Amino acid sequence: MRLDAKYIAEFLDADGSIYIAKFARKEDRIAYIYGQVSFTSQNIGVLEDIRETVGGHWSHSPKSRYAGGAYSLVLCAEEAESCLKMVLPYLRVKAEQARLVLRLYELVKQKKSQRAHAAGRTAIITAEEYKERLAIRDAVMDLNRKDAKAYKTNWVNSAKTVKTTTPSQAVAANDSTEGVTTREVSANDNPLHEDPARKGKHSLSSVELKSIQ
Repeated sequence: MRLDAKYIAEFLDADGSIYIAKFARKEDRIAYIYGQVSFTSQNIGVLEDIRETVGGHWSHSPKSRYAGGAYSLVLCAEEAESCLKMVLPYLRVKAEQARLVLRLYELVKQKKSQRAHAAGRTAIITAEEYKERLAIRDAVMDLNRKDAKAYKTNWVNSAKTVKTTTPSQAVAANDSTEGVTTREVSANDNPLHEDPARKGKHSLSSVELKSIQ
């Protein structure tokens, strides 16, 4: 089932990652720095729907669970770029990471264009270009660290719940007079001047009752 961009963005904000990986190819002495997007969940059905919508590959066999009993779907290169462009308008937590990774892809495309016009010459990235890409990677890593720290802090604070007990109103009514106001009955309140019911030895006798009847 294909999903809409807003749902995928919300999923990415909550249970996804946007980061920049780095590896080097020894044969041409070029360090590659590129963006990646990953989605993690214990529900493989949801990840299958995301995969149907934006692509990706399993970082771990879908037949066996990943760390913590979850599955991980990873998007690289054009798939990651396309996904980030689609969900960027709806991202709230990881919007800045998405913008930085998309900026990195712009730089990569510019370099590829230069290589296309190099007429067979090797267009290795310059020291300045490499430094700019590393700066983007460091910025994304810093944002991810801050998000992880904020998540951990919120989780710890939510676990520190204060248990409070509310005294039963029924018990309070029976055991105390707190909150109860009393006043004398005046003649105005009791125009017939009826006496309150008498208790104990002052209660009405059976003879008195008969005379009333």
